[in-house]
Amino acid sequence: MTKNAVIFDLDGTLIDTPRAIIETFTQTFLTLGQAAQKAEDIRATIGLPLEKAFSNLLNVPLDDELVIQCIKQYQLLFKEIILPKAKTLLFPGVETGLNVLSDQGLALAIATSKFYTSADLLLKAAGLRDYFSVVVGADQVSCPKPNPESGYLTLKKLGNTSVDNTIMVGDTTHDLQMANSAGMRSIAVTYGIHNLSVLKSSNPTWIADTFADVVNAIAEAFQLKQIEAVIL
Repeated sequence: MTKNAVIFDLDGTLIDTPRAIIETFTQTFLTLGQAAQKAEDIRATIGLPLEKAFSNLLNVPLDDELVIQCIKQYQLLFKEIILPKAKTLLFPGVETGLNVLSDQGLALAIATSKFYTSADLLLKAAGLRDYFSVVVGADQVSCPKPNPESGYLTLKKLGNTSVDNTIMVGDTTHDLQMANSAGMRSIAVTYGIHNLSVLKSSNPTWIADTFADVVNAIAEAFQLKQIEAVIL
């Protein structure tokens, strides 16, 4: 029997990391003697792989030595600035909601633009790692989100599921476009990086203003009345 699955983005979907990410980018540029970047410009890159984000901000090629240096410095600062705050950065209802979904036997996974090691460390620091049988990072694919490769790899690792039985949950058009390209239904959360009008441009199947709304949409999709009774 094919199993129902839910794939989640991480930053801005489960964990409220954008401000901490901006702080870490800013400190990275300062440490390496680079010109300061506007907070809104940094925020606009959240959801992209690190090499793409630094390349865009610095206006240099992806394989430029400066991009490589920035990634290394960012990863060091990530452990100092973001990980200690992880538990306090969970969006309301996330842990309760994941517990309910897990109890219903759904296969839960992460597909993120973070590198795998950073995603794994963040999930552990936030106390969420055990909910997810699969975590796919940007460094595990040749073409990260919005390309569908991350979605396909996640499905392959989950096993015994299909695009028809899988829902992608994310806060950016990168997540929604990945889902669309892979043939998955999607839930756009409005409390993350991209606003409602931007999210609507990628035609999500559902729109959720809270994590409880996310769980209710999943309950509707998979006809899980027990979940509705718990959340509503």
